[in-house]
Amino acid sequence: MALNRQLKFTSTLAVSVAMMAPSLAISLNPQVMVGDVGAAIPVAFLVAAITVPLLGWCFATLARRDGGQAGSVYRYVGSTLGERLGSFTGVLLAATYTIAVGIGGAGVSVLASVFLDRKNTSMPTWIMALIAAAAIIAAGLIALGHPPFLTRIMLALELITVSLIILASLYMLIILITKGGPQGQQPTSAALSLDGVTITALALAAVIGFLSFAGFEGAAASGGESLDPQRSIPRAILGTALFAGVFFFVISLIMVWAYGTSPAQLLTLANSDSVVGDAADQYIGVWMGDLITIGGMASAFGTAMAGTYAASRMFYSMADDGLLPQRLARLDRNQVPRFAVISVSSVAVVVVLAWTFATNIVDAFGAISTWAGLMFLLVYLFVPLAAGRALWGPTVKERIKAMVVPFVVFAVVGFVLFKSAWPLPTGYLAIVPWLALGVTAMSVIVALTRRAADQTGTKIRSS
Repeated sequence: MALNRQLKFTSTLAVSVAMMAPSLAISLNPQVMVGDVGAAIPVAFLVAAITVPLLGWCFATLARRDGGQAGSVYRYVGSTLGERLGSFTGVLLAATYTIAVGIGGAGVSVLASVFLDRKNTSMPTWIMALIAAAAIIAAGLIALGHPPFLTRIMLALELITVSLIILASLYMLIILITKGGPQGQQPTSAALSLDGVTITALALAAVIGFLSFAGFEGAAASGGESLDPQRSIPRAILGTALFAGVFFFVISLIMVWAYGTSPAQLLTLANSDSVVGDAADQYIGVWMGDLITIGGMASAFGTAMAGTYAASRMFYSMADDGLLPQRLARLDRNQVPRFAVISVSSVAVVVVLAWTFATNIVDAFGAISTWAGLMFLLVYLFVPLAAGRALWGPTVKERIKAMVVPFVVFAVVGFVLFKSAWPLPTGYLAIVPWLALGVTAMSVIVALTRRAADQTGTKIRSS
């Protein structure tokens, strides 16, 4: 039984937007950049905003060619670089999306903790773990419903939070321009200056900026349910990348101005639990900071739903081809791969609970995010190679087109991956690269079973 084609463009777009969760990224990532570039956070986001759409172009190129079925890179890489590599990247990305469900659940719990901290209240570890697990289970239950309903919820949650952040930021900008901030803050060119910032430091901050886009290709997993996949998926992927680039640059610029550019003010930004929420406290009122924090929880929940959707569709696609157990390909009356959804949610719950009880919910969120980030980057390495192979033709013009952008993207992704993995992290993050390596090894083993599947007559179907 095949998936039902019922998703309009907005539903396809919802998977990418919710998976990437720009409102969550802009609230939690700028703090990490301060140590590298100081006030020049917007410049680091700008560098990422220029390079990520090039990766999006590679995805779009492949989606126009092979986007008519579920499976994302499983189809894209498999039809260009070979079935073994397609199987490897497919299993790896499906596992990454499963871990992303854990990011969403942990994110809900972390921001719930932040909200309670704002009210001078705290929670024990077991309650925070319970909140994360409950969020993942709830996301899974919703994912068992009709796909259009699921995607509408995902898109609504993220758009409401993004709208709150944009409105709050514009209000802060007006205050900064007309009368200045509480400590005399005002718009300044320091936020766009690289004085004293080395190329290496900018590159390190841009790595964080690049990772803020992770998951933007999520729409590719909807190929089997999109009404017009060859058109909707490329538009969704490129549109998400371009919008997020502008969003990250503009909002980070306003936030740097709102906090101020002196060393003490930048330290305040670096220590913030929620960049936009804490700024809203000062410029608008605690009520707005509370709303943005709650919105961040909704955004994280949307990520859990998007991850569940994307991972289950990829597992369905590979199981339908005989690469994975057939049970993962069974559809219920809603045309949803029920067992795949349940499996994804179950694994995500185990991952989050294990990390939380081993450390705490904040460290669990950081570790799981780092783990998924490394695996996203490894998958992304194969996308420009696949795009280059798909574009390769007999003429010089075709070959130049097939080499230039894919080569640039491959080099950028390779650099980001290297800087994310080396030097090896220490402390509670020390095990993360080894976990990523373990999932990679598992993906290799599954890919090596490709021949056995082929001998039974099942092959990757190209559109």
